[in-house]
Amino acid sequence: MKAALNAAPEWMRAPIALAALTAMRNDLAVQVLASLPPGAPADPVLTGVDPQHLTFYTRRIFAKLGIHDASFHSLRHTAASCLVMQGFDLYAVGQLLGHKTPRMTQRYAHLSPQYLAGAVGKLDGVFEHVMPERASGEAALVPVESPLFAGQPETAPSY
Repeated sequence: MKAALNAAPEWMRAPIALAALTAMRNDLAVQVLASLPPGAPADPVLTGVDPQHLTFYTRRIFAKLGIHDASFHSLRHTAASCLVMQGFDLYAVGQLLGHKTPRMTQRYAHLSPQYLAGAVGKLDGVFEHVMPERASGEAALVPVESPLFAGQPETAPSY
């Protein structure tokens, strides 16, 4: 996000920040708008923004950054993903974005590799007691006699 803002020409920075940081829905949107120079009541809010070319130029910026298949609308996905990675559930994110179905919200929740690695790390922490350490420092395989497998069938179920 920061790289996109730095790579964008001045006229595109406010629209990019507005879309990525707010999903066009919350208090940060008001802060971004308040940071713009005041104009006359009939003036466009985002002066100097060429709405006809916003997506074209946004795609060009992303391509320079090595991000392909992204557009101005992708910035709304960024906001949704940030909310999910901060712990908001998909239902709340969907309500914020005005989605009619949870499936639409799921399309917006792109989780970063670092976030997914952190989730796996938490899962590892939950089950670390199951994998006793060997003297060499390696995790030993859990013996079948372990309480972890108590009550489990000896063979895999067939479906």
